Amino acid sequence: MSGSRLLPLDADVLVAIYGASVADEAWPETLDRCTEIVGSRCATLFSFDTLDPEAYALNALGRVLREGMTAELFNHWMENLAPLDREGHHASLRFPARRLLTIEDVWDAPIEQMRERPDYRFIEKHFGIGDKLFARLNDTPRYFDTVAFQFPAGVHEIPTNARQPFQALIPHLAKAVEMGQLFGQLRRRYRAVLAALDHVGLGLCVLDKRGRLIVANSEAERILDAGHGLAKLASGALGCRDASDQAKLVSALTAATLSNQGERTRAEALLAVRPTSTAEPVLIEVSPLCDHLAELDGGGSEVLVRLIDIRNAENCSVAPFATAYALSKAEAAVAALVIEGLTNPEIAESRGTTNNTVKSQVKSLMEKAGANSRVTLVRSILKANLPIARPPR
Repeated sequence: MSGSRLLPLDADVLVAIYGASVADEAWPETLDRCTEIVGSRCATLFSFDTLDPEAYALNALGRVLREGMTAELFNHWMENLAPLDREGHHASLRFPARRLLTIEDVWDAPIEQMRERPDYRFIEKHFGIGDKLFARLNDTPRYFDTVAFQFPAGVHEIPTNARQPFQALIPHLAKAVEMGQLFGQLRRRYRAVLAALDHVGLGLCVLDKRGRLIVANSEAERILDAGHGLAKLASGALGCRDASDQAKLVSALTAATLSNQGERTRAEALLAVRPTSTAEPVLIEVSPLCDHLAELDGGGSEVLVRLIDIRNAENCSVAPFATAYALSKAEAAVAALVIEGLTNPEIAESRGTTNNTVKSQVKSLMEKAGANSRVTLVRSILKANLPIARPPR
């Protein structure tokens, strides 16, 4: 789990989490499984596109809320109480993503005063729910997603033994929600998942537990055929030319296989492969994948690999990234040239400015995006605007 020392999670739970990434309707039952692990009374998951809420939104409720939420109660909550609850979600933006937060951490008012608020009283009265432990899952400003575990009314101190399992779940929940944003848009536009992968401007591959390609979209095939340090081997497996890169890839694929009982499963691994020391890299993102739609036959052992060719990202619009990260007009223009693979001197020449000015602007971009390199900056731009082609009318 990305270097975590937490105890490994049961493989069945991970299969449920990553299965939900390609099927929103599976999230409620998945939350119930997570509730049992954390030892809470209920759980909720919210995720939406802040720039275009109608394009993507996920609202999943645990059993207690699903079974007790009548239409009348729901309407009363949305019309009168939801704005109060949203105050805390907005306040959580002050904290780093994936940090465990309590009501006391986020709201400035004393906890005793918070428990007298009408929204708190409402869920306490109708659902037997009191304090909660929650976290934002990802740090991309375009998408706001948070998961919360609510504890029984009257429990005025979050149990210490709830924190470790919640922390263990976070990277997997975060990655599943991120993957769901991609697959959700594919489903809405094309009503399928695997059959629509060719409409994505990223290289997408599905591999079995031996690293053999089961599915590869057209961009992945292009990258593999281009000789960028990656190739499809005679065995059918994805391979790297460099021995060190190959060892890292094998390790990442093994750690992302959900069917490895008792092993530590990582939510994500990021590698960068360069055909030469001076060439722009191809990024390799490795994540677990559960085939909820039964289009594959791997028993939960499939792995999703995303290939990002920095030199072929010019078709990605930076507008959503610029809006989400509040870029200046100049920064947005520089970001558009960065995504085209231009160096700082080339950007300076294109914009008629100095190399030092561009250097300062790129540094500002990286600081705003929380990126530590141009590679991770490009990755952040792509996360803010998934390159999915629009279907023809």
